[in-house]
Amino acid sequence: IPSRVRVHAESALDGRSLGEVDLPVETGMRPIALRSEDDWNFDPEPEDVLRAGDVLFLQGPPEGVTEVRELAGARPLGDAPEPAPNAGELSEIDRAVDILIEMKNLSEVAVGLAYSALLYGDAGLAREVIAIEDEMDEMRYRLERWVLLAAPRVEDSSRLRGLLHLATASETIADCAMEMVWVVEKGEEVHPVLSAAIGESDEIVLKLTVSPGSPADGKTLDSLKIETETGMYALAVNRGGRWTYRPRDTYRLQGGDSLLVTGAPEGLEPLAELFGQELEDSP
Repeated sequence: IPSRVRVHAESALDGRSLGEVDLPVETGMRPIALRSEDDWNFDPEPEDVLRAGDVLFLQGPPEGVTEVRELAGARPLGDAPEPAPNAGELSEIDRAVDILIEMKNLSEVAVGLAYSALLYGDAGLAREVIAIEDEMDEMRYRLERWVLLAAPRVEDSSRLRGLLHLATASETIADCAMEMVWVVEKGEEVHPVLSAAIGESDEIVLKLTVSPGSPADGKTLDSLKIETETGMYALAVNRGGRWTYRPRDTYRLQGGDSLLVTGAPEGLEPLAELFGQELEDSP
């Protein structure tokens, strides 16, 4: 999930570089962007030093959010919000960044699903790609709106162009993914080269839903040992309409989650049992 946290003075993050704190290893959270006063860094490097007042944008498992906030000296999410200097001054940009992070994640999902749909001739996955592309169009519109609202508040509004360029790039990736699945979605014959590859493949793609109260409900992917026990692995997880592409081992499943899994057909039965589901046809 995306998250943001403000670095507090004398916290474990204050005055230390991203390489020193190594957040991906320590918390599972990956830095996506860094805001220092009015300066934005959309590609944080290990040598970037965090200072009190900086706002760090991250992506990772829900359980990592609490750990990052503790390291930053921030209050737990359940506590009352604390006052922050210039609070709300760049709220439009904050919202635009949140949308951009989601667009980046969705573009990765679209590519992964497109390859799966093309390789396995799965019209259901092709429709998922098309739905993502439609959503990306709407997200880009919302991002542009927030950027335009933020422009009067920023001294040098030309610096906001990076957000628009990245949004365009993410949408272009999704557009290309949609073009990839056009053949499958229209029911056209797949190119012979791909047909040969499909014929030699021993793997399949399937969507399964985690039933509430099933053995998988509330468990992390690591504890379930899906790959070693079933030979399948999670390509993506959909929770509440949001996709997580190639979820980490620390990702904790919940009842109602939909997983796109791929692997050998022999692994479907034990995996479906784990999720409390009967075997379904491909979507």
